[in-house]
Formats: sequence, structure tokens, C-alpha cells
Amino acid sequence: MKVLIFGGNGFLGTSLCNLLEKKEVEFYTVSRSDPKSSYNLDISDINQFAQLPLNFFDAVVNCATILPGGNFLDNEYLEKIFKTNILGTQNICKWINTQDSMKKIINCSTLVVVDKPWPLNLSEENATYPTGNHVLYSSSKLTQELLFNTFAQSKNISLSQIRFSALYGESMSWSGVICNIIDQARKNKKISLKNASKVTADFLHVDDASAIIFSALNNNLEGIINGASAKETSILDLANIIKDCIDENIEIENHEDPDFVENRSQIDVSKLEKIIKTATFMDLKYGVKKMID
Repeated sequence: MKVLIFGGNGFLGTSLCNLLEKKEVEFYTVSRSDPKSSYNLDISDINQFAQLPLNFFDAVVNCATILPGGNFLDNEYLEKIFKTNILGTQNICKWINTQDSMKKIINCSTLVVVDKPWPLNLSEENATYPTGNHVLYSSSKLTQELLFNTFAQSKNISLSQIRFSALYGESMSWSGVICNIIDQARKNKKISLKNASKVTADFLHVDDASAIIFSALNNNLEGIINGASAKETSILDLANIIKDCIDENIEIENHEDPDFVENRSQIDVSKLEKIIKTATFMDLKYGVKKMID
């Protein structure tokens, strides 16, 4: 199998490449400008795809994405989101349309295409209509899913769309709830939270996310797949894990609003369990300790 990875030098892509190398899978990477990449091209420019070989690859993994974080009223952020997550996806489909050798597409999506608060258990069948501050990101990923799905059906190509939960790991960009709590603990010796017992997340180490992709490459499970650990952790429990890893004397202050509606992350992984056992995934405390170290 010859695998082409878009976004192969990013956070998830790098972890995936390390795993594929260990598994002795032949793979090639695409990025915009990283000199370590097999091919340098901007996926928002269809003309640049001409440098890729014809009828050479058997599978494509799309890890390329603009992540949440920008303001939904920011025109520059909107342009970045559009060029990578939507136009880039369309161009990948247009390029695959010229390839007779392509048998499988794996798209790395996100669970936030489903609006919160999530139902319990969150399955692959729940309706999607994202809202909130990250609506540009989540709606762009939903559009990405729809583009890949429509294209794959028209070409009869196998498609797996993995909706990942909250990815974390040592090489991630320093942002998000884990990093915020670590920073508070280190700088202030105090962690200040709000409604932390009522908000939960399913934290998935990036290496386990890569293992899910590898399993999807080697199995015929198609459609939407929840890529999660199946372990629901409250933000308050996360803070206690970080406290234990850094200093037991750190104070945790949590203000609870009695009118706050629980925001749960109880993910149905019964479909995922058909290709990989989530019981083998990294323990959150061990993964957080690796980040802190």
C-alpha cells in the first residue's frame, strides 16, 4: 500500500508518519513548505497538484486543517479556514478524480461538527448543526465531510471519516484546556475554574489517534467513525491530575453556577471497537505527565 498524507508534517500527521514508519508502510507527505515533506504544495491551488505522480497512490489520508482559535468575525481567519478546510478538500477530490489507482480515503474530522451539549451517548447518527464561537471551524469541517462523502459515493471509493475528540500530546501547539490549566498551576500555584465538575471531555492522545487511522487503513469500516477514548473526564478531574503531576500543594478553586447545564462528552465508540480496542489507549494521567515533563 502506498499512502499519501496531506498535512503530514502537522501535529497528527507527524505522529501518523512515525507509526507508519514503524509498521513499514510506504507513505509520502504533502505540506505547504516544510522541507521534510515529500511534496510541497498549497492545496488551495489546484494547479500545484500537477507535481504529484499519476496513478501511484492507493490511499489518501487528509490531516490538513486550520484549527479552531480564530474569531468567527475575523475575515482573515475565515479566508484561511475556507482555503484549507473547504477549497483544499475540493481540490483533493478533483485530484483524486484523475487517479485510477485510488482505493481509499481517510478524512480526519472532528466531533465538534455536532452541536453541544451532546446527547448521551453521542453516536455517529446524531444530527449536525454546529454553533458557538468555533462555528467557522466546525462548519468548515462539516462541509469537508459532505464534500468527501459526495465525491466518494460518486466514484465508489472507500471513505472513512474519523471524528476525533479532544486530541492532545507533547508536540501540540500550546493552547486548549490542558495547556491553560498547566500554565495556571505553574505560574500561580493555583487553578481557577468555573463549572468544572459539569463540563467533561474525552481526551485522546495523538498517538492513539494515529493508531485509529492505521486501523482504518487496514480495515473496511466506512462512513463516520467516532475517534475517541471512551473515557469521560471532568475538567475538575483533569485539574486534579495536573495538580498531582506538578505539585500536591497547588490550590484548585472551582466556582459552580447552579443554573449551568451539564456539558458532557460521553462518546459511543462501539463502531470504533470493530477495528481497535480503546482499552489499549494511553492513560490520561500518563499522557499529561509526558506533556508536563
